[in-house]
Amino acid sequence: MRGIAAGTAVLVALVALTGCAPEETGTTSAAATSPPQPTEAPLAEPTPTATLVAPGSPEYHDGHENEGPSNPTWDEVDRQAAIDAAVTALELFARLDQPYEQWWAELAPLMSAQAQIDYQYVDPVNVPIRAVTGHGVLVDETSASIAGVEIPTDVGTYVVTLSRADDGAPWLVERFTPPQGEG
Repeated sequence: MRGIAAGTAVLVALVALTGCAPEETGTTSAAATSPPQPTEAPLAEPTPTATLVAPGSPEYHDGHENEGPSNPTWDEVDRQAAIDAAVTALELFARLDQPYEQWWAELAPLMSAQAQIDYQYVDPVNVPIRAVTGHGVLVDETSASIAGVEIPTDVGTYVVTLSRADDGAPWLVERFTPPQGEG
């Protein structure tokens, strides 16, 4: 092991000395025409010093900008938006006086992709309610991404389950749950 270390030290010293030797004029050799081979990794070029920016300032970036949507939170605006979305969707769900194409065209954008798959073949004639008869009440807010809203109708209280991806996303219907014994 000592022999290898000593041999490496001699090789490094020779390479260093050859790089420092004065050039000979008029002679060429293989060593003079080929570039020296590095024995260690080259040093990286120095980079400019980054300017420190305080968190909370507009210039601050924590490296997580492209991680996707923010986690939703609850406030009174969110609660009212969930209730309004549920009531609007249920009112459209109960509009049985329209042809299917118009009924579905108005209802589908208020539903999640999965709910659109689940409800696409519903015939509005088979929907048991005819009217929303009261105000919606938020009854499930255990998650800021899911909401349950109870809404009184002419056949009893429906529960509309909604979801949203993040704080800026709209509430979308996941399910219309009729009163027990209906639907």
